[in-house]
Amino acid sequence: MKILIVSATKKEVDPTINFFQISTQNKENFWTVDFLDHEINFLISGIGCYSTIYELSKILTKQKYDLVVNVGIAGSYEKSIGIGQVVNVYSEQIGDLGINDRGTFKTAFEEKFISADKEPFTNTELINSNTDLFKFLSKAKKVKSLSLNTVSGHKPKIEELKSKFNVDIENMEGAAVFYVCLKENQPFLEIRSISNFVEPRSKEKWEIMKAISNLNDTLRMLILELLKAM
Repeated sequence: MKILIVSATKKEVDPTINFFQISTQNKENFWTVDFLDHEINFLISGIGCYSTIYELSKILTKQKYDLVVNVGIAGSYEKSIGIGQVVNVYSEQIGDLGINDRGTFKTAFEEKFISADKEPFTNTELINSNTDLFKFLSKAKKVKSLSLNTVSGHKPKIEELKSKFNVDIENMEGAAVFYVCLKENQPFLEIRSISNFVEPRSKEKWEIMKAISNLNDTLRMLILELLKAM
């Protein structure tokens, strides 16, 4: 089995890289290890959708994987999804593709620049229909996410996004992974751990290390369970 782990930063997956004692670094942002006769690769894509689309597309033009897993921290719009909680993302939307019309954001779909069901979109959403196939994440809450290249930290904008998109969490790379994998018919998952609530920026309230620790606990369990099942 070949698994590709995609993360924006190495910090977010360092505990898992260390767990597998990975010493082979093929290039600056790519690690690989053979484990129990399976191959696990780690791609550090960089922050944001643009670098993620580029780096992931480069990899997938050269080889296919049994599974791509996008992992990272995220902000929660919902108080019911607390800090440190690991979630399974089944839907991504793009939150900054459109126009600003006199202070009101209108999506490219609303403006008819893109059809709501133009492949790989389904009614403006990028949807992973395979999440239920992976029993290893059955305990993780399934959520809808919004991807933005600018982290939200202004209350009026946050309220606008919550009202328009009706999502649970926010991140910066998920939609890019969904888009590329759906276009390439590549099986994938997205796992996120909550480091903060989406609110006016107050970084002293963020718990990044807790989120990373819980994220990697789940990631290691997922990898080990997948490999044992093969």
